[in-house]
This record gives sequence, C-alpha cells and structure tokens, in this order.
Amino acid sequence: MTNKKTKIVSVTKLIPSIKTEGLTLYNPSKGIKYDVNQSQVDKNTLNVFGEAVNTDFPGHDYQTTFAYFTLHSLMHESCRQAPITFFNDQIVVDLGSGAMEAGYLIAEFTGASSYIAVDPFCVPHQSIDKIDVNPYMNINFPLRGIPAACVREDMLSFLKRLPDNSVSVLMSGIDDLVMDFPDAPKYREQVTQEIYRVLNPNGGFLQGFNNVGFYFGKFNVERSSDRELRYLTKK
Repeated sequence: MTNKKTKIVSVTKLIPSIKTEGLTLYNPSKGIKYDVNQSQVDKNTLNVFGEAVNTDFPGHDYQTTFAYFTLHSLMHESCRQAPITFFNDQIVVDLGSGAMEAGYLIAEFTGASSYIAVDPFCVPHQSIDKIDVNPYMNINFPLRGIPAACVREDMLSFLKRLPDNSVSVLMSGIDDLVMDFPDAPKYREQVTQEIYRVLNPNGGFLQGFNNVGFYFGKFNVERSSDRELRYLTKK
C-alpha cells in the first residue's frame, strides 16, 4: 500500500471566499503552523475541567476516540455493502477535531477532496503531517494525500465564516462533557443552523458517535445505524 504525502495548507487555499477577518493565516516560514483566531486562543485559557491550557487540550483524546469508532464503523459497513463515497469530491469540515488524525482518515476513506480540522484547543497539524510514516490500527486503504487545513477556532465562529452551500461536515464525540456551559442549548441550536446553511446540497453531514443535544430535525436522514452513526443531507 502506497501512501501519498499530505499537504498542510491555509484554509484560504481550500475555500478562497472564506471570511478571514480575525484569523492569523498559516505561514510556516514565520513559524505559524496553522490558521488561528488568536483573540479566542488568548481568552480560552481554561478547558472544561477548569485546568489551564496552552496549545494542547488534556481532554482532546476523548472526542478523537469517538472519531476512530466512526472510522472503523464506516470501514466495516463498506466491507458489507458498496464502498462509501458520500463525501466524494467534497471539502469536509471536522468540527471539534482534536489533535489526532481520525477525522482526516474519515475524509480520505469517504472520497473527500480536502479536509479542514476545526478545534479551539488543539488541531491535528502534526499528526496529519506524519500520517504517512506512522502505523495505524487496521487502516487497510491507501491514502491519497488530500490537502488539509487546521484552524484553531470555536466551531460556531468558524462556520459563520463560510459561504452558503460550500462544504460537507463531520462531527463526532461532541457531547455534554464538551458542551458544559450555561448557554450550551442555544449554542448547539446556532451551530446546527449554521451547519444547515453551509452544507453543500451535493454533500452531507456525518454525525458520528456520542453527539448529544444537537437539533437535526431539519435534515434528511439518508442512512443511520444502531450505533448512533447518521448521515444527513439538506431537505
């Protein structure tokens, strides 16, 4: 199995019309390793456990684990049925990506053209950059090396930057542990509305494991499983 090298780029290379106000853009020559909303990062000095953070979020492996559950469920389903290509030629935005590469592998496996990791605490620029030299659990498909952007920013702020009908969306493991703040119900409703607005009619929204409290009534449910894996499209 031959893997191609992943190219980390700025989100502006993948979505030229994105609103960039307040973003410091990826510039490796100046030591800027990902796109970042620095004003949010400066203020966001406590994680949900009340502990201080800098570039890493001690709980990031929690949601990343659920993304791996999602990946292996998709691989298992693909063995039993036709290959899964519902992200074919789509830009996939991974909300709450964490620092690991599971979301990128999901985008690769489902035919995406590119991948954008969004997380306010940590992003997978290092794990994606090394993905072709590290061993992975039971990953038996070749990597195409699709370009990837990493954005350190709150998911709602990032979604508001995107043009209408522009992307597909992945969300896995965003549960009550992550959404533990007073305005969480209103925040989740706003995130859902923004996902619907930006969702490409030719793509979809893959809701992975353990997403709690989001409102998906306005979407079509194209496929689902008893393991909480749902693929949604625009009505």
